[in-house]
Amino acid sequence: MNFDEFFPLLKSIFTKKCCNINPIADNFNTYLAVRYISFYHPSLCELLNESVNKFKINSMFNEAEDGYNFLKALIPKLPYKHIKYIKKESIKNLRDKNIPDETVTKLANYLEVSQREIRQILETNYE
Repeated sequence: MNFDEFFPLLKSIFTKKCCNINPIADNFNTYLAVRYISFYHPSLCELLNESVNKFKINSMFNEAEDGYNFLKALIPKLPYKHIKYIKKESIKNLRDKNIPDETVTKLANYLEVSQREIRQILETNYE
């Protein structure tokens, strides 16, 4: 998928500006667009759930252009803003919370799970 063309197409869904890119299967995916819209403006989740997800609109559109035109007609025009994705916490920050590496390694081996999962469990239980 060509994300250099995907994001301008998404921006054109939210704003009145046209990006002069034709949506095709290689540069637009309705499912990804709906995911991004829910990050972009959380209050639109209810609208998307009631229209796109409830009636399985994603599977109805065989062509990317149909899905793009539907979303462009459905989504109200909004001011552009940068969204912040949820990122994993770095390992350095996890080690600063006084959880010894030896304990994590032993527990991970015993329970046969990753060390990251052990650190998450220990953090939530001992904060």
